[in-house]
Order: sequence, then structure tokens, then C-alpha cells
Amino acid sequence: MVPAAWTHVCVWSGGRPGADGACVPFRAARRVRRAGLYTVRCRAFKELLASSAEALVRKLLDQVRASGRASNVKVHEEYALMAAEVMKPSHTGEEVLALKKLIQRSVADGERLRDTIAQNKARDDFLMSHR
Repeated sequence: MVPAAWTHVCVWSGGRPGADGACVPFRAARRVRRAGLYTVRCRAFKELLASSAEALVRKLLDQVRASGRASNVKVHEEYALMAAEVMKPSHTGEEVLALKKLIQRSVADGERLRDTIAQNKARDDFLMSHR
């Protein structure tokens, strides 16, 4: 019995493999007296594909780790800068007004940094599940 997935059959006119052969559509094979079948071994090819895919996954995960690390460092630096500016003592009225504006601006910056931290946490969770 021939599997339904087969669409072509290889035929040799000389009655032996290697003689003038051709592949004919399976529906035309009913008129053919002699037919042959090729076996293709793909183990090495499959192993090569699998190892290439695993190497690609490792590189992608390394890239995600590096971008997450860089983002965390950037968040840390921004928080450190904000803390340093807020902790400066104010000696004049202008400095107090500048500090008030800085605090108002840092509320929006804090929201943006919280969003970045949430994205970094999601990235870290992804990396933990794909070790």
C-alpha cells in the first residue's frame, strides 16, 4: 500500500536502479511496470538544524539579558541623579522654586521609570522561564 502523501514515483526504464530513470506523477504510475523507491536519511541534517536552532536561541536569550541589564543600569543611574538633585540644600528662594519644579517634574519621571521597571521585571520573568 502506498501512503497517500506520495505524489510521485520514480521509474527506471532499464529495470534496474541507475538506468535512465524519471519521476512520474503517482496517478500515472498505474501504467508503469517497474517502480523504485528512494530512502533519504536525514538524521545528520536534523541534528544540524536542531543545533543551529539551539545556538540561535542561546544568542537571542543573551541579547535579551544584555538589554535588560543595560535598562536596569539606566534606571539606577536616573534614580541616583534624581536623588542627588533633590538632596541638594536650597539656600535662596530661587533654589527653592527650582527644587519645587524639579519635584513636580520628578513625579512624571518616576512614573516613566516605574513603567520601565515593570517592563524589566516582565523581561526577567521571561528569562527565568526560558533558562
